[in-house]
Amino acid sequence: MWYQTLSPVLSLVLIAFISGCTSNPAECNPRTAGFIGGAAGVLSGCYDQRVAGKKQEYSSGQVLTQQLQVETQQLQGKKEQTSAELSDIRSQLAALQSGNARLERDLRKMQTKTIAQQNQKAQLQRRLQQINLRIAESRRQVQSSSVSGAQLHQDVERLTKDRDELASAIATANVVR
Repeated sequence: MWYQTLSPVLSLVLIAFISGCTSNPAECNPRTAGFIGGAAGVLSGCYDQRVAGKKQEYSSGQVLTQQLQVETQQLQGKKEQTSAELSDIRSQLAALQSGNARLERDLRKMQTKTIAQQNQKAQLQRRLQQINLRIAESRRQVQSSSVSGAQLHQDVERLTKDRDELASAIATANVVR
Protein backbone atom coordinates (compact mmCIF):
# COMPACT_ATOMS: atom_id res chain seq x y z
CA MET A 1 0.00 0.00 0.00
CA TRP A 2 2.89 2.21 -0.43
CA TYR A 3 1.45 3.21 -3.78
CA GLN A 4 -1.59 4.72 -2.03
CA THR A 5 0.61 7.14 -0.10
CA LEU A 6 2.62 7.77 -3.21
CA SER A 7 -0.50 8.56 -5.25
CA PRO A 8 -1.17 12.06 -3.75
CA VAL A 9 2.53 12.93 -4.00
CA LEU A 10 2.61 11.73 -7.59
CA SER A 11 -0.50 13.79 -8.31
CA LEU A 12 1.16 16.91 -6.97
CA VAL A 13 4.31 16.24 -8.97
CA LEU A 14 2.21 15.67 -12.08
CA ILE A 15 0.27 18.90 -11.46
CA ALA A 16 3.52 20.82 -10.92
CA PHE A 17 4.90 19.33 -14.15
CA ILE A 18 1.76 20.27 -16.08
CA SER A 19 1.75 23.73 -14.57
CA GLY A 20 5.11 24.35 -16.18
CA CYS A 21 3.54 23.57 -19.54
CA THR A 22 0.66 26.01 -19.10
CA SER A 23 2.41 28.97 -17.55
CA ASN A 24 1.42 31.38 -20.34
CA PRO A 25 -1.27 33.73 -18.91
CA ALA A 26 -2.97 33.99 -22.30
CA GLU A 27 -3.50 30.21 -22.37
CA CYS A 28 -4.34 30.03 -18.68
CA ASN A 29 -8.13 30.20 -18.68
CA PRO A 30 -9.92 28.74 -15.64
CA ARG A 31 -13.09 28.22 -17.68
CA THR A 32 -11.43 25.73 -20.02
CA ALA A 33 -8.64 24.27 -17.92
CA GLY A 34 -10.49 21.49 -16.11
CA PHE A 35 -9.51 20.25 -12.66
CA ILE A 36 -5.89 19.39 -13.35
CA GLY A 37 -5.35 22.48 -15.49
CA GLY A 38 -7.02 24.57 -12.80
CA ALA A 39 -4.80 23.17 -10.11
CA ALA A 40 -1.80 23.72 -12.35
CA GLY A 41 -2.87 27.29 -12.98
CA VAL A 42 -3.21 28.02 -9.28
CA LEU A 43 0.11 26.36 -8.36
CA SER A 44 2.09 27.99 -11.14
CA GLY A 45 0.70 31.48 -10.48
CA CYS A 46 -0.64 31.55 -14.01
CA TYR A 47 -4.10 32.65 -12.82
CA ASP A 48 -2.60 35.43 -10.74
CA GLN A 49 -0.62 36.61 -13.77
CA ARG A 50 -3.77 36.52 -15.86
CA VAL A 51 -5.69 38.53 -13.26
CA ALA A 52 -2.84 41.06 -13.05
CA GLY A 53 -2.84 41.37 -16.86
CA LYS A 54 -6.61 41.94 -16.91
CA LYS A 55 -6.29 44.58 -14.16
CA GLN A 56 -3.58 46.31 -16.20
CA GLU A 57 -5.83 46.30 -19.28
CA TYR A 58 -8.66 47.75 -17.19
CA SER A 59 -6.38 50.46 -15.78
CA SER A 60 -5.13 51.35 -19.25
CA GLY A 61 -8.72 51.57 -20.44
CA GLN A 62 -9.63 53.91 -17.59
CA VAL A 63 -6.65 56.17 -18.32
CA LEU A 64 -7.59 56.25 -21.99
CA THR A 65 -11.20 57.07 -21.09
CA GLN A 66 -10.07 59.96 -18.90
CA GLN A 67 -7.80 61.29 -21.66
CA LEU A 68 -10.65 61.10 -24.15
CA GLN A 69 -12.98 62.92 -21.75
CA VAL A 70 -10.44 65.74 -21.35
CA GLU A 71 -9.99 65.93 -25.11
CA THR A 72 -13.76 65.97 -25.60
CA GLN A 73 -14.09 68.88 -23.16
CA GLN A 74 -11.33 70.78 -24.97
CA LEU A 75 -13.00 70.19 -28.33
CA GLN A 76 -16.35 71.28 -26.91
CA GLY A 77 -14.73 74.50 -25.69
CA LYS A 78 -13.21 75.12 -29.11
CA LYS A 79 -16.56 74.41 -30.75
CA GLU A 80 -18.30 76.94 -28.51
CA GLN A 81 -15.57 79.51 -29.17
CA THR A 82 -15.84 78.96 -32.92
CA SER A 83 -19.63 79.26 -32.76
CA ALA A 84 -19.30 82.56 -30.90
CA GLU A 85 -16.77 83.84 -33.46
CA LEU A 86 -19.01 82.87 -36.36
CA SER A 87 -21.99 84.53 -34.71
CA ASP A 88 -19.94 87.70 -34.29
CA ILE A 89 -18.86 87.57 -37.94
CA ARG A 90 -22.47 87.06 -39.07
CA SER A 91 -23.49 90.15 -37.09
CA GLN A 92 -20.69 92.20 -38.62
CA LEU A 93 -21.63 91.07 -42.12
CA ALA A 94 -25.28 91.95 -41.48
CA ALA A 95 -24.22 95.42 -40.31
CA LEU A 96 -22.12 95.85 -43.44
CA GLN A 97 -25.05 94.78 -45.61
CA SER A 98 -27.32 97.25 -43.84
CA GLY A 99 -24.77 100.04 -44.28
CA ASN A 100 -24.49 99.19 -47.96
CA ALA A 101 -28.25 99.55 -48.37
CA ARG A 102 -27.94 103.14 -47.09
CA LEU A 103 -25.07 103.77 -49.51
CA GLU A 104 -27.18 102.45 -52.38
CA ARG A 105 -29.96 104.90 -51.49
CA ASP A 106 -27.42 107.73 -51.35
CA LEU A 107 -26.08 106.74 -54.77
CA ARG A 108 -29.56 106.65 -56.27
CA LYS A 109 -30.24 110.14 -54.94
CA MET A 110 -26.97 111.46 -56.31
CA GLN A 111 -27.57 114.06 -59.02
CA THR A 112 -25.33 113.87 -62.07
CA LYS A 113 -25.16 116.82 -64.36
CA THR A 114 -21.99 116.10 -66.26
CA ILE A 115 -20.48 113.06 -67.90
CA ALA A 116 -17.67 113.11 -65.34
CA GLN A 117 -20.23 112.95 -62.55
CA GLN A 118 -22.07 110.12 -64.31
CA ASN A 119 -18.77 108.21 -64.68
CA GLN A 120 -17.94 108.81 -61.03
CA LYS A 121 -21.39 107.59 -59.95
CA ALA A 122 -21.03 104.46 -62.11
CA GLN A 123 -17.60 103.79 -60.61
CA LEU A 124 -18.99 104.17 -57.08
CA GLN A 125 -21.87 101.81 -57.93
CA ARG A 126 -19.40 99.20 -59.24
CA ARG A 127 -17.35 99.44 -56.05
CA LEU A 128 -20.52 98.99 -54.01
CA GLN A 129 -21.50 95.93 -56.08
CA GLN A 130 -18.04 94.42 -55.54
CA ILE A 131 -18.33 94.94 -51.81
CA ASN A 132 -21.80 93.34 -51.84
CA LEU A 133 -20.43 90.35 -53.75
CA ARG A 134 -17.58 89.98 -51.25
CA ILE A 135 -20.07 90.15 -48.37
CA ALA A 136 -22.16 87.42 -50.00
CA GLU A 137 -19.03 85.29 -50.48
CA SER A 138 -18.05 85.79 -46.84
CA ARG A 139 -21.53 84.70 -45.77
CA ARG A 140 -21.20 81.53 -47.85
CA GLN A 141 -17.83 80.85 -46.23
CA VAL A 142 -19.33 81.31 -42.77
CA GLN A 143 -22.16 78.90 -43.66
CA SER A 144 -19.85 76.24 -45.03
CA SER A 145 -17.08 76.81 -42.46
CA SER A 146 -14.63 76.56 -45.35
CA VAL A 147 -12.35 79.30 -44.01
CA SER A 148 -10.85 79.81 -40.57
CA GLY A 149 -12.30 82.32 -38.14
CA ALA A 150 -9.12 84.41 -38.31
CA GLN A 151 -9.37 84.61 -42.11
CA LEU A 152 -13.03 85.60 -41.90
CA HIS A 153 -12.19 88.34 -39.37
CA GLN A 154 -9.56 89.70 -41.75
CA ASP A 155 -12.06 89.64 -44.63
CA VAL A 156 -14.64 91.52 -42.53
CA GLU A 157 -12.04 94.10 -41.53
CA ARG A 158 -11.07 94.64 -45.19
CA LEU A 159 -14.73 94.87 -46.19
CA THR A 160 -15.40 97.40 -43.43
CA LYS A 161 -12.40 99.47 -44.49
CA ASP A 162 -13.43 99.36 -48.17
CA ARG A 163 -17.05 100.21 -47.31
CA ASP A 164 -15.92 103.15 -45.13
CA GLU A 165 -13.73 104.45 -47.96
CA LEU A 166 -16.65 104.12 -50.35
CA ALA A 167 -18.97 105.94 -47.93
CA SER A 168 -16.42 108.73 -47.69
CA ALA A 169 -16.14 108.90 -51.50
CA ILE A 170 -19.94 109.06 -51.86
CA ALA A 171 -20.19 111.78 -49.22
CA THR A 172 -17.44 113.77 -50.95
CA ALA A 173 -19.11 113.37 -54.34
CA ASN A 174 -22.44 114.59 -52.92
CA VAL A 175 -20.81 117.63 -51.33
CA VAL A 176 -19.02 118.62 -54.56
CA ARG A 177 -22.30 118.69 -56.51
